[in-house]
Amino acid sequence: MSGKILAAKFLVVVFFLLSSLQKFNDSAMYEQMLIGGYNNFFSKISSITGVYLPLSPTFIELNSRFIILLAAVLQVIGSVLVLVGNKYGSYLLALILLSYNVVIHNPALLSAPEERETNTMQLLLNFGWMAALFLVSGVEEEIAKVKTS
Repeated sequence: MSGKILAAKFLVVVFFLLSSLQKFNDSAMYEQMLIGGYNNFFSKISSITGVYLPLSPTFIELNSRFIILLAAVLQVIGSVLVLVGNKYGSYLLALILLSYNVVIHNPALLSAPEERETNTMQLLLNFGWMAALFLVSGVEEEIAKVKTS
């Protein structure tokens, strides 16, 4: 494995490990973000479609600490998988980021301009990290193909 690929994997893994450590250390902040984001998401979906999501905002509120800690644990697992070269680690981390984008950082759910701007930036940042994850895992797959042919 080249030094550049190893450095890229290391940087991606460090980002996700630091993010998971933050969730372990200050889960209350993330719980509030989850509760607020899900309430907005639930309201928007039900107002547009007339259908209520199966998970009520009350359920999310009661289990928010568990959900945040589960996300942190999944980020650690995904990070370790990326580090050892397993492509499913990238997929796991990308799915976590996608869920954050849909439920928490979705600017379409927000009305205050400052909140929309902040969450739009976070949404774009998360898409950038998703691209980095796919590049890191894709480069390794391509190198493995070249070596076997």
